[in-house]
Amino acid sequence: MVNMICGTYLAFSLRCSTLLVALVVGASGCAPTPAASAASDVISDTGALTTVFEPLAPSGSEGAVFGRLEVFNDGSPVKSGCTARFAGESGSEKAALELDETGWVFTTLRRGLTYLSVTCTIGVSTPSYQSRTHAFEVLGQKKIAYFGHLKIDMHTNPYVKAEDPDGSREVAAGLVRGGTTMLLGGTLGGILGQMATLAAMQGTAGQQGSSSATADVFDRFTDAKFAYETRYGRGASALQPVAVIAGQPINASKFAPATIAGFALGDDIAKAEKVCTGAGHTWQRLDAKKYLKYSCSGPGATLDVPVAVEVEACQDVVCRITLNGNPEGASWETVVPRFVKLAKPLIQVSGKPHDRAVQPLKDCKTKMEIEKCFAAGRARLSLTWGWADGRSAWLTLDGRAAGQPPTLSLVYRTN
Repeated sequence: MVNMICGTYLAFSLRCSTLLVALVVGASGCAPTPAASAASDVISDTGALTTVFEPLAPSGSEGAVFGRLEVFNDGSPVKSGCTARFAGESGSEKAALELDETGWVFTTLRRGLTYLSVTCTIGVSTPSYQSRTHAFEVLGQKKIAYFGHLKIDMHTNPYVKAEDPDGSREVAAGLVRGGTTMLLGGTLGGILGQMATLAAMQGTAGQQGSSSATADVFDRFTDAKFAYETRYGRGASALQPVAVIAGQPINASKFAPATIAGFALGDDIAKAEKVCTGAGHTWQRLDAKKYLKYSCSGPGATLDVPVAVEVEACQDVVCRITLNGNPEGASWETVVPRFVKLAKPLIQVSGKPHDRAVQPLKDCKTKMEIEKCFAAGRARLSLTWGWADGRSAWLTLDGRAAGQPPTLSLVYRTN
């Protein structure tokens, strides 16, 4: 018998009677049955197991775990046909779970040191990622262990370099060779080049598994906790999320900035208003359902980029600051140098970002054309910083849909 939770969205496809059912928040029609343990298994069509997870304290020999496994093939997402396998230190298999298109994993495993691997069916190929590097501890008791967010690229195309899964080196090399170097003065090329050549920038980033497959591991504990609590609602309180990142611990960025554009996280909202009006700008309350949100027509401190500012308050203190670096809807050529100007002080204060991504937009997919995509404004570039106290920052430049002005945003928020 399969234990099910109605009103909960699960990361795996489940069988309800003879039909595949995706349980969505607010869904009804499947009555829950008493649970003997925190997870039950269902045999899938591929022979792997899909897990029906319930956030309950598992038995003494088991522990709950969660995390995300995103699989790519030469940069393109792989949405189906992949199985995650978890094994003990001796190599004995603990579980084999079929991944769905989200890549989220919520399950129970035997306690102790655990190694993970992923095998996929891609066309006529069956590539796999296997590594003894990405190990983590299953804790047990009333804890749910977060093993991290892994991005795995199988690299079945021999013409795409496995050591550059996100294309950053191609972008940097292209910028340095010419093309957009005149536009950027080489600054962005230097930033990307520096990041791309430091393969271990983020803990175990760039560790190689079997064949040409590679994996990067990221600590996105705050977002993962939110996903866990959203999926399981009140039931999530039964287990305490604890980060046990697969592989080496993730190092937070060096120092968190004290302010962004003159505004500081943790300040009361009245002080933020004074910062805005004191700089000669207009302060206005906006309509927002979840948080108190305010706008400032300009930065609260001298900034070499034209920005509009949004400030969100949680319990009357600033918990999120968002800079819009393209308030007038300027062209890509105008906005790219602004990205550089916003990135440089963050890198100077906080060091290298712990996550970076350079991706062509959907209408400019070819990996080998990433330089041309970037030059034409058909790309998305993002840098992410994180700190041990839960604060994080995202700087994103997005070419958006053809005919629309690009967006440039810097978000700085608390846990």
